[in-house]
Amino acid sequence: IKTIDCDLMSFDSVKKAAGEINQEVKSYGGLNVLCLNAGIMAIDDNRTQDGFEVQMQTNQLSHFLLASSVYPSVKDAAEKNGEARIVSQSSSAREMVKGLEAKYFERCDEGTLGGNGASMFSQLVLGKGGPWVRYG
Repeated sequence: IKTIDCDLMSFDSVKKAAGEINQEVKSYGGLNVLCLNAGIMAIDDNRTQDGFEVQMQTNQLSHFLLASSVYPSVKDAAEKNGEARIVSQSSSAREMVKGLEAKYFERCDEGTLGGNGASMFSQLVLGKGGPWVRYG
């Protein structure tokens, strides 16, 4: 077993990890399985060093970057072994989201997407404030 560091809040870290993965799996004929699983949610409206909302980059954008960057290795494994997989996991919280607006996929300033300043209790019981306001 070999571990490779990958900080999903940094595109540079994801790119570096993808390069290391691609290099590591060459001797095995490719990457048989990539399982994407990150789960942060209901946090303050902060940004990553890349300028994206933390939850969106961690749970979505970096997953896409990692998967697309190692896809050639997955394809190599599929050609060699007859199959390979990319599995993307999510929680049931996805059912609470009505739809994501384009602004969630763009760089923007901290605090501009809403949701800071109130507890999850306020959001759930009183129906206002809290970090959930961005997602549902």
